[in-house]
Formats: sequence, structure tokens, C-alpha cells
Amino acid sequence: MERSKGHRRQTSVRHNGAAADSYAAKPNEETGLIIGSVDALSEDGLLSRYHELIDKRFADGRLPSKESFELKRIQARLDAEDRDEVSRLDAIRQVWDEERRLLLASIESLLKRLKLTPQS
Repeated sequence: MERSKGHRRQTSVRHNGAAADSYAAKPNEETGLIIGSVDALSEDGLLSRYHELIDKRFADGRLPSKESFELKRIQARLDAEDRDEVSRLDAIRQVWDEERRLLLASIESLLKRLKLTPQS
């Protein structure tokens, strides 16, 4: 086992050759798998996994690097969804403000007409 760790260190330092290429490909494959699994999670699954990782980090004091990367990807996706929701709510607020403005203008117009109309 110690030998494989030494071998890994050796191949990671090498800049040319098939061993270095195969070693470099493994983290990229794992990264791709983590990204794919996070992207595939439903909204409920995403929140559930987020809380699971946060609880684990709280209990253990830290997360292994793979789970730490997964947590960062989950947080990035949640942040993006929050930004989308904020944009959607902002658009709704703008429509509401315009409708409110038109309604108030209509009420003011009616009040002016009532004041101008002679009362009997």
C-alpha cells in the first residue's frame, strides 16, 4: 500500500508519459461524476444532500475533499436558483408596481370627477 502511494507521488510529479496522463484523468473523471450527480438531483434531493453534508461537516469538523467539492457545487446550484428566483420576483414586483400605479391614477381620476360633479 505504501508503494502505491509512492508510485502515485512519482507519477503526479512527472509531466510527460502515460502514467502522468492516467493519474491526471482520474480526478477529472471524479469531478465530472460529482458535477453530474449534483446536476441530476431534484430540488428536494439537492436540499437533502446539502443538509446531509452540512450536518456531517458540523459533526466531523471538516469534510473529505470529494464531499467538500460536492458541497461547493450544491451551494453554487442553490445560489444560481436563488438568483433566478430573485429575478423572477423582481419582474413580478415591477408588473405589480405598474398595475398599482395605473389603479391609483384611475382612482384619482374618479375622485376628481366626483368633486366636479354637482351634488344634489
